[in-house]
Amino acid sequence: GTNTQRWAFTVVNGRADVEAFGEHIAGVFRAVNRVASSGAAKAISKFVPGDPIKEYAAGYKEKIEEAMEEWRTGTADRLFHGAPVLILVSSLPGATTGPEDALLATQNMLLGAHALGLGTCLIGFAQIAMKLNPLVKPKIGIPWREKVHAVIALGHPAASEKYVHVAGRKKPLVRWTTE
Repeated sequence: GTNTQRWAFTVVNGRADVEAFGEHIAGVFRAVNRVASSGAAKAISKFVPGDPIKEYAAGYKEKIEEAMEEWRTGTADRLFHGAPVLILVSSLPGATTGPEDALLATQNMLLGAHALGLGTCLIGFAQIAMKLNPLVKPKIGIPWREKVHAVIALGHPAASEKYVHVAGRKKPLVRWTTE
């Protein structure tokens, strides 16, 4: 994007720091679930196109509550999958094509990590949480004006992880012009 190179990479290094960051993310979703359980919020949401609270409750609320309970009790880590390192990819103010540049850099990191035998996972819920509550970003050193576009969990995959096949893919929508 006009070679502005306005990207930034924040590394959360070490399981203790990953867990501390996870607690901030969990706090955002606990708050979201409280709002989604509120009778007043449900009533107001009915007047918003698409009824976002009803949609959230139908698709995510229960699963997020389960994941947050597992996080709280230490039973499982469905947020970061036990990763010891996170890389947050963001764009700085003034970037011409900030999201595009950040996501291209993200893809290159994912491919590079795979080539090194490392496991990765994009953590969309962490990125969404920072969009919902920008005050989470400064807690890990990211200025509030930066936009986080990707959160990558990074680590060594379990030796027993063997994939028989890749996840199914929907057929893409492809358009051909006829001029």
